[in-house]
Amino acid sequence: MFADYDAGNIDALSTDRSLIYGRLDTLSEPDAHHILDVEFSSEPIAMVLPEDDSQWNNVVKWVINATIEAEELGLNSDNIEQILAVNKDENPNNDSDPAIRRFLGIESQLGEVLGLPNDFAYNIVKLVGNYDEIYDRHFPDLERDRNLLYSDGGLLYSPPFSGSLDEDNATIIDNDDRDLLQEIKDRGILKLGINGQKPGFSFPDENGSYIGFDVDLGKAIAVAVFNDSNKIEFVEREDRVTWLTNVANGVVDVTAAQVTQNLVRDGKAGVDFISPYLYTGQGFLVRKDSGILNLATLNGHEVGLFSGTTAEQNLQDAMKEYGGTFIPVYYDNLDEMLAGYAQGDIDAIINDLPLLGGLIDTFSNPDEHLLLDDVISKEPLSMVVDENQSDWKDAVYWVQYGLLQAEEYGITQDNIDQILADNTDSNPDNDSDISTRIFLGIEGNAGELLGLENDYMVNVIKAVGNYGEIYERHFDSDILPRDFNQLSGDFGLQIPYPQGITVNPTNDVSINNEPPVFGSLGNETLDAGIDPGFDGTDDIVFGGSGNDLIDTVAGTGGNRVYGQSGNDTLTLGGNDRAFGGTGDDRFFLLGGDNIVTGGAGADQFWIANAEIPESPHTVTDFDLEDDLLNIAGLGVGSFNELTLSNEDGNALIAFEENKLAQLIGVNADSLSADHFGLIQ
Repeated sequence: MFADYDAGNIDALSTDRSLIYGRLDTLSEPDAHHILDVEFSSEPIAMVLPEDDSQWNNVVKWVINATIEAEELGLNSDNIEQILAVNKDENPNNDSDPAIRRFLGIESQLGEVLGLPNDFAYNIVKLVGNYDEIYDRHFPDLERDRNLLYSDGGLLYSPPFSGSLDEDNATIIDNDDRDLLQEIKDRGILKLGINGQKPGFSFPDENGSYIGFDVDLGKAIAVAVFNDSNKIEFVEREDRVTWLTNVANGVVDVTAAQVTQNLVRDGKAGVDFISPYLYTGQGFLVRKDSGILNLATLNGHEVGLFSGTTAEQNLQDAMKEYGGTFIPVYYDNLDEMLAGYAQGDIDAIINDLPLLGGLIDTFSNPDEHLLLDDVISKEPLSMVVDENQSDWKDAVYWVQYGLLQAEEYGITQDNIDQILADNTDSNPDNDSDISTRIFLGIEGNAGELLGLENDYMVNVIKAVGNYGEIYERHFDSDILPRDFNQLSGDFGLQIPYPQGITVNPTNDVSINNEPPVFGSLGNETLDAGIDPGFDGTDDIVFGGSGNDLIDTVAGTGGNRVYGQSGNDTLTLGGNDRAFGGTGDDRFFLLGGDNIVTGGAGADQFWIANAEIPESPHTVTDFDLEDDLLNIAGLGVGSFNELTLSNEDGNALIAFEENKLAQLIGVNADSLSADHFGLIQ
């Protein structure tokens, strides 16, 4: 195909973007081609592994995670030897954060859990580099975009390289020689492991029936297998030792009980983890009159926690940064902990934020309690299935992904009957796109490949709704915003992987047949309405190298603007998407609803320029150390006149109740006057 394209036999070719980029240098004139800024499919690229070999799967998964975790910890091939050396010298003051020491293999035996040397992650980074180094080595001019770390607005996330396991002395039986999916079908009922006493997750209602997020996940699986949400048996764990061994030993088929996925549990417990259904972290519940305002003021206080969880290690790591201590008070169950909290035996409770948010609603005086802003850990909560049961694991995986896919398609409990009717009537004009029809089971055999009915997701959505509906049903989003649990298209981490083929429908998209606008190697001005072929409406603009000036104001928006290298100035008229690239760039944001990514360098974002934005602008990668926010012409005289708040995990900047901009992944509390330039 590439040979025919290079010979001029075809005018264009379509394949994965990274593959095209990798082949550009093999063409006879590499500089005479460009990649269009158009994507019409979802292509998550992954490694392929043999079925029913969970041990090897774990090794590969955590080797990949090591490159991501290294980047997040600031470790790379240039500095890792020096960091190891100072952590092994005789001066404890040189020691790194405990998370880094565990990652390097100095503390704990993480490698041994996987059957690898304990310093396996160190060797990977030393010899290959972290994820950013690998990416830059092979795609130096291709924006990382969604392949950035989650903390930088991307989708890359590694579960914690840590963990604890109460089941160290538990017996795990060898039951690999079974077909668990068929066993469940023959039995006629799904056995779901739950906590049973966690509001928001699994908790008895006034009639004694279990309700909660975890309960609905179990019902979704039961419906997918049996088309009956009542064919489910809820099994409360007897103690903290049984929550994973019950899965490994076949007491339950799947557990949904706020289990944090981490390396130790993944490699040692005899189970497999499904992708996280809830990305959260451990936080703190306190009384408003306790005097505890943040993590630093928790010093010396008594904190209630469950024994055998990751909470104590996480809190020890966090308090070490402040040189502080806390007094742990251990509890075996939630009722005892709440009683201790009510009696004043403990000053704070540490647990996953969704649980704490759910608890506040159960109090008789909810307004007297609050959640601290401090989040001290990554807690990817995941369903758990027995290892080496790939068919069953696949079925559970795709039920969970289906809930996300339904939300992305806009399919809900209320509209699914109408969508189904439109797709099965005699009028083809009512049909949805092919990906939706595959999802509904009207075309293809996606369900059959999983050992389920082809319309299994239709039945699931009718029973429990999509992911967003389940979330809103059990969590108060005013107390617990979705944050990282938004869909990936809304800057979250919940990725709706395609059930077969996912095509972005083009019938709702205005196709611009005009060629992109290109700069050159020098400094230049590209001005909409003046430069030929550039009217500032649905244009694609590449500035090229040099210090360029690009202005889209004359058009009506919908542009994609790439500054590329150099110190560029981009003036956007509204509803534009801009990428600065390398260099110290300036973005003047007019109109409203511009989405900008500064890229590398010290960038300036002029978020208001003598007018209130029609809708707030979005900055996806604001760097607290290098970047600057500017406001001009609104009469803002001081930083204190601005209103800063957090909304859905992002900093929101407002003036006189007018929203100016949001900063993705930035905590509003981390912003100060130093981050703003104000011109009245």
